[in-house]
Amino acid sequence: MQKLSRMMVAMLVIFLMVCPGLAAEKKATREDCVAVTKEAQKMILEKGLEATLEKINDKEGPFVRKGTYVFCFMEDTVKMVGNPYLPERMRNFSQKDYMDANGKHVFQEFIKVVNEKGEGWVDYMHVRKPGEKPRKKISFVSKVPDTMVIVGAGIYE
Repeated sequence: MQKLSRMMVAMLVIFLMVCPGLAAEKKATREDCVAVTKEAQKMILEKGLEATLEKINDKEGPFVRKGTYVFCFMEDTVKMVGNPYLPERMRNFSQKDYMDANGKHVFQEFIKVVNEKGEGWVDYMHVRKPGEKPRKKISFVSKVPDTMVIVGAGIYE
């Protein structure tokens, strides 16, 4: 019985030592946002928008990781065409007039950044879940060369 107790304590100590590392790995960083955005951009260029959107819109797909995900919208219409957490019936609506909790036109800021720099960061206040207070979110956005496609990924700070 004592041997079992010692083994349980040892397992608990190991578990507690490992868990903080696991929790840290699950939270996306700014670098993760850039990397996953660039991967989506590359796939669009290599395999086309439609094939990439299938992956972007899949909650279990390669563009969802560590608490971030790729979103994709069209610059000319400001229509969200890719977002794994946006129901299909809600896609293809213009986000031109979407404002955050402070009145910032978020998608217009995304477009401004990519047109001025090709890519960059935009911060805004976003509600993660209905009923929650808005929290600061920062998204990396990048325009796919020679297209009207903008992709990005963000994290809460």
